[in-house]
Amino acid sequence: MYVVVKKSIDPIDYENTFLTYRDAAIHWLNTEPLYNTAYYGFIYLPQSALLFTPFAYIPAFLGTSLWPVLNIGMFAVGIYSFAQLASRRYRSELFLPMTIVSIAMAMGAAKSGQMTLIMAGLMMVALVDLTEKNWWRAASMLILSLAFKPLSIVLILLVAVLYPRARIPLLVALAVLLLVPFTLQDPGYVWEQYATNLQTITHIANETREIQFAQVFWMLGSAGVDIPDTVQFAIRLLFAMLTLGLGWWLRGKQEPDTFAIYLYSLAVIYLMLFNTRTENNTYVMLAPALAVFTVWAFQSQKFLWGCGYFAVTVMFVLSYKLGKVLTGTATIWMKPMLCCVFLLLILGQLYQEYTKNRLTSA
Repeated sequence: MYVVVKKSIDPIDYENTFLTYRDAAIHWLNTEPLYNTAYYGFIYLPQSALLFTPFAYIPAFLGTSLWPVLNIGMFAVGIYSFAQLASRRYRSELFLPMTIVSIAMAMGAAKSGQMTLIMAGLMMVALVDLTEKNWWRAASMLILSLAFKPLSIVLILLVAVLYPRARIPLLVALAVLLLVPFTLQDPGYVWEQYATNLQTITHIANETREIQFAQVFWMLGSAGVDIPDTVQFAIRLLFAMLTLGLGWWLRGKQEPDTFAIYLYSLAVIYLMLFNTRTENNTYVMLAPALAVFTVWAFQSQKFLWGCGYFAVTVMFVLSYKLGKVLTGTATIWMKPMLCCVFLLLILGQLYQEYTKNRLTSA
């Protein structure tokens, strides 16, 4: 027996995505469609609505105060865990610089209540668990992040390939994720939501030419370079293979702690550049990586690399204002461009270290 909850009519800023998630939870409890024919609003897995059901039982004004605490709190936990991991390389504390950069870049996502923060926090905690060989807990954290927001699928696939002992835990956790809704709602209703979700995802993936998003193909489009959809798909696939290949190579070259930092960074860079619906706010996921590589470079006395990372970090933080100065309006191309520069810096430094090690060994 399920409790029927009515939508709130509390006077709240409806730009806050909390209301979108809460309404989806109410629809779930009332066995109403989670998705609409306009393909707008709630577009995530049905499990996202299920996870949000506790907020359906409290007034919306109270939920808008509690949700940021949970959302930002999990992101902070992830940063703290990730900072401890990154600090092991030089035995120095990285939590403060990571926090400063993350706060500066998280304002938009935190204000709108986007699940990006809680998803990123869970991803970082999972990577720490992987380095400590807590396979089941790592898998649980990764699949839970998928339930909140499916963007973590990029890291999950990389982990499934690069950490063989995590595969079974991931498969079991994924099976639980998919089956749980059937135990809490009418199976026919659940099947219908799964089917509609697939239809929704397919539709929004095909509408990206009409709506601007902060990904690499819109960046190129802003420069007058129009790439056909079939070529875009091929490029995404190619860079997915390159990302996996680089991850495989790094796995044999880096200590487990350092490798986890690289893996998170590469997964997020790929996601930012090639996800069809990357928003400017989504780039908050890069904040911990930007801080880590900046500090690492200065600590290893690679000042030119450190200055490069620092400059990119500052431009990320100031990107909105820089866009206003350059064009008089917000720019959709600036963050993907900076993300490309960040990737080139990482690859350049890796190449320099590789050639130096070869010369030393010779």
